[in-house]
Amino acid sequence: MSSDVTCEKLREVGAELALGVLPGRERAAAVAHLDRCADCRKYIEQLTLVGDGLIGLLPGSETPGGFEPRVTQALTQAREARSQARGSGIPRMGLAGRVRLRVVSTAAALVLAVGFGGWAVGTVIQEATVGSSQSTENEAGLVEGELTSAQAPKRPTGEIYAYPGSPGWIYL
Repeated sequence: MSSDVTCEKLREVGAELALGVLPGRERAAAVAHLDRCADCRKYIEQLTLVGDGLIGLLPGSETPGGFEPRVTQALTQAREARSQARGSGIPRMGLAGRVRLRVVSTAAALVLAVGFGGWAVGTVIQEATVGSSQSTENEAGLVEGELTSAQAPKRPTGEIYAYPGSPGWIYL
């Protein structure tokens, strides 16, 4: 939200402001507008009253007497009924389940590796663009530069081309 809050913008975020969940900068801009606008101030006061009324409708924090033992007993009975229906308390995984588990584990490992790889490439690119004095920018906005290794900073290990426009892209 910009610092010039209009009445229309304030009405869009009024409920969040009245409930106290509007982020800091937006809240500051909205409060500054409220200092200047009596109509919006009255609108927010009404929303605050409604919010307070809604909070008053919530049940108390105390549970009724005996609630916890009843829930515990019901959960224990449900667990016993399930284990009796299965025959044994420990479910056995069939071949399909084991294969599915391996596929999911492999996919998760692959996603993790790609994520860390992307992070590593981003770090290298950031260091190369920040630390490289040999990068150049041509008329089209394309940034070119040499990549060097951290172990051998004098020896080039590759080239990088980046286009910061929309949509941006990077080629190594």
